Amino acid sequence: MIVVVDISFGNRITELNLGEIDVIIASMTINDARREVIDFSNPYVYFPQVALVNTAFLQANNYTTIQQVLDHDQVVFAGQKGTIFLSLPTSLAKNPGPVIETDNVGLALTEVSTGAAQATVLSLLAAATNAKAFPDTMTLILEPLSVNNIGMGVRKGEEAFLAEINAFIAQMETGGVNDRLRDKYNPTIIDEFGLEEGIDALLNND
Repeated sequence: MIVVVDISFGNRITELNLGEIDVIIASMTINDARREVIDFSNPYVYFPQVALVNTAFLQANNYTTIQQVLDHDQVVFAGQKGTIFLSLPTSLAKNPGPVIETDNVGLALTEVSTGAAQATVLSLLAAATNAKAFPDTMTLILEPLSVNNIGMGVRKGEEAFLAEINAFIAQMETGGVNDRLRDKYNPTIIDEFGLEEGIDALLNND
C-alpha cells in the first residue's frame, strides 16, 4: 500500500532518515550537499531557471537572448535575498551592476516591471505565470540559465529499493506515466502558463 505523507519542505530529509517515510518524491533538487546524507534516484523531472526581463530594456538594446542580457555592462538583477534566483544570474553576468535584494518575489517583479532592475530569475512555471501577468512590461526568455535535476531521495544503503525506483523512472515514457501527466497538467500549463510545450518542458532536459 502506498501512503502519501505531507511534510514541510525543511523536514523531508530528517523524516526520511528517521524512518517516518520511505522515499521523498516531490521537488527534491539533486545536489552534493544532500548526497552526503541521502541517496538520489536518476532525475525524473527538470526545473529550468529562466529570466523575466524588462521589455523596454530588451527593445532599447535589441536583445533577444539571455547571453546578451548577461553580457550587458552593469546589468541589474532583482531577486529575493538569500536565494539562488539572485546569486545565479549575478554569478553568470559579465560585469553586473548592484543587485536589488527584495524580501519576496513579488517585490522583485515590481522592480523589473518598473525598470528599476533589468531582470529577475525564477523557475520556469513561476516565470511563465508572471510573464502573463505583466504582458506589457516583462518578457520571458525561455533559454535557461541553469536546470535543476529533480530526483527521488532514499536512505543511504538501500540499493535494492533505489534500483526499483530507477527502473520505474526509466519506463515513465514508454509505460504511459508521462502521458497521464500530460493529460492531467497540460491544460493548465499550456492555457494558464502559456507554455506551448506543456509539461514536456519539465520532462526533458534538452
